[in-house]
Amino acid sequence: MIDVNAARAIQALGYLRDLPSPRDDSNLPTWDRYLAAARDLALRTGWTLRDTDRALFKAGQTTNAPS
Repeated sequence: MIDVNAARAIQALGYLRDLPSPRDDSNLPTWDRYLAAARDLALRTGWTLRDTDRALFKAGQTTNAPS
């Protein structure tokens, strides 16, 4: 599930750097770009896509939003 928290975390890991940092649901990356990044991360970690997505959500909750 793409949301601000997951998008923020995936950017902190170096993915989707060409996009502005998401501050709310109005400027999230497209689903296909987020999914490609999440799949790549899942392959690198050996986690399921579901576990990767949940970890991104949780990590994004603790990532400081840029000011």
